[in-house]
Amino acid sequence: MDERFSQIEPANPPVFQIEPNNLTNNLTQQSYLCWAPFIYSGPLAIAIRKMKYRGNIQMCFQLAQMLAQNITIPAAECVVPVPLHKNRLQHRGFNQSWIFAQVLAQQNALKCTASLFTRIKDTLPQASLNASERRSNLKHVMQLKKSTPRLTSVLVVDDVLTTGATLEAAFQCLKQQGVSQVWGAVLARTPTPQ
Repeated sequence: MDERFSQIEPANPPVFQIEPNNLTNNLTQQSYLCWAPFIYSGPLAIAIRKMKYRGNIQMCFQLAQMLAQNITIPAAECVVPVPLHKNRLQHRGFNQSWIFAQVLAQQNALKCTASLFTRIKDTLPQASLNASERRSNLKHVMQLKKSTPRLTSVLVVDDVLTTGATLEAAFQCLKQQGVSQVWGAVLARTPTPQ
């Protein structure tokens, strides 16, 4: 691994709960487990921003390996990335969550697909919003595709967790289609909930 990552702060604990939030229409009022091995700060935060906003796909693969090597995940039936809207995907050139999900699934011998659900609204970037705006920004933005197979357990993968709004929106979409167990995995979470 790159030497500049030697000072990365581990998350303690690396597994935590995303609590229900009424703003994202959590009908079940259920909390969800999420794995996050690192804190989003210092060199890791710089690397993630470089990956996302400067299109550094090599950095993306490096960070995906870092995620896969630093967490133990549940044996989900399927690993899926948080989807990007087609406009953002076209602008960035890749979906970092898809690359993270592929590497994580491969290293754990799990099925991986990006075709479970889609982002139907082109929302504002979450990084530019406060906690309340983040939750509102993600209402009704994801939808399962019509050809989605019946699944019982899914691990949803993203890069960074700040408020949990993005993962919770994905979880709710899956739960509404009858998926009984959903978990999250991210490379890093913010030092304190925002």
